[in-house]
Amino acid sequence: MEVEVAREGGVLTITLNRPDKLNAFDDAMHAGFRDACMATRVRATQREQVMDERMRCLHRRGAELDALLDVVAHPDDAVLTNASSLASNLTSV
Repeated sequence: MEVEVAREGGVLTITLNRPDKLNAFDDAMHAGFRDACMATRVRATQREQVMDERMRCLHRRGAELDALLDVVAHPDDAVLTNASSLASNLTSV
């Protein structure tokens, strides 16, 4: 993973280049939601309770990503120093 930090005037930009998890997260999350719905409502291959659990899991992953984005939105020196390890600790979908 690569973390790029750039400061231009009073603006600090942090770019997390993490195609294996962060960059692919949105596609994986959308695919997970779609598959869970299709398996329950269209293909009838899983029960409603299984879909509920899959949805809860996907929401937890989304909340985890949101929390990280909140932290890096207003970074201090500790966040800048640890940005790489913070992002690498995201749970994969």
